[in-house]
Order: sequence, then C-alpha cells, then structure tokens
Amino acid sequence: SIDAVTNSVDAISRNNIQQNQYHFYRISALHGSYLESHIFQSQWAVAAISADKGLRLQAQNIPLLHLTPDNYQSQLPTTNHPAIIKEQITNWLSQGNHAILVTNTDSIDTWSGSTWHIYHPETGHSGYFISGVYAGGQTTQAPNNWLNSELYQQLLTPYSEGANSDPLSAANIKIIAATNNQLGVVNTRLEQPLAVIVRDNFNSPVLQASVTFKIIQGLATLNTIADDINIQAHQQPVLQY
Repeated sequence: SIDAVTNSVDAISRNNIQQNQYHFYRISALHGSYLESHIFQSQWAVAAISADKGLRLQAQNIPLLHLTPDNYQSQLPTTNHPAIIKEQITNWLSQGNHAILVTNTDSIDTWSGSTWHIYHPETGHSGYFISGVYAGGQTTQAPNNWLNSELYQQLLTPYSEGANSDPLSAANIKIIAATNNQLGVVNTRLEQPLAVIVRDNFNSPVLQASVTFKIIQGLATLNTIADDINIQAHQQPVLQY
C-alpha cells in the first residue's frame, strides 16, 4: 500500500474568489488519489486501486450516491458496505461533510473493499478513502505475479538487512521448528513440508542455496516441490510415509 504524507496547505485566491479555493482543494485531493494508484502502475508495472479509481470504475455501471447530512440516514443503511465503513462515513457526515460512494463494495483482482470520497460543500476540503483506514492506494495484483520480481523479493522482508545472493556462501542450516517433529499417517503426506533456512557467516539468508535432504531411517519418501519460498533461502521437500 502507499499513502501520501500529510501536507497541510492553505489556498489563497489572487482574485479573492472563494470558488477558486474550493476547486483547488477538490482537484488537489483528486490528483493525490489518482497518483496513489498510478505510481504503482507507472513505476513498478503493478496494478493497484485508489479511491478515485474505484469510484470511477464502478460509476461506469452503478450510479453514484451523493450523501449529505440530511439524506444519509435513509440511504447509507441500504448499501452493503461493512459496518465500520458506514461508521466512518457517518462520522464525516455528522461534521457537515458530504460523501460520494456507490451502493456496493468492489473487487479488483485480489483486492476487495470499499472506496469513497468525502468533501466539505463550502470549503472544498476533501479526502479519498479505501478500506483499511487508508487514504491511499493498494496493489490489486498477487505479489508473486508482479512483473518486477526483484521488487517482490525485496518487499517480502522489507526490514531485513538483505540476503546473500551467492549460493556457495552457506555457513549454517537451521530447521524451521514449525515443520519439525510432525506426526503423519502411512501413505499420506505430512501437513507441512519440511523446511530449513540457509545462512552465511554474517547470519544473512543465502538465496538459491542447494540443500540435500536424505531419509536415514524408515521407508518414507521425499518429493521436492517448486515454490517461490526458495527466494527467501528456504528449502522445502514434501515427506510421505
């Protein structure tokens, strides 16, 4: 997800025409909302949703609702938005603002939720919102389908110190505890694949390290599975008794 950092501004018309200030606030908010989805597409080729985009797409097939402090009590309850969204919109309306939305939630690729626009009818102060208490944008494409796979790998562990791309720099292997000591039924696979993580001498995960698993007792069999978890320097074989 992406959200613009708060940037409070005051619009002052050179001609002292209040309507110019009103339009500035409305258009400024719209432009910000547009960028919050456009940035994903233009810079990283990733499909995304923002409030203005969600409203624009839905308005092609569904009429927009214009809620005011006078009519929302009869119209807002007829929408199928979650209760928490209705509460947020009601709070804005109770402060004299207006709201623009559609009756239904929206679904785009892997994202589903609500989009709405709030503005003050006199000042033009505005905001565009999407589900999750965001005044921003979110990707709608599954990360493992992103065209920029390198970006996907970086965002898997955004706060880590980075990984070692040299598969020959492995220094130690650690069993992932949650996958160890599992009990299974004969002729069936374990619920979770066995997993280990490979690290170098500086404790950084090693990408694409080759790990060999071997059965040393019993008649179980190992089946290697292809999974992009390997990107995180994990190795996962499937064990069957």
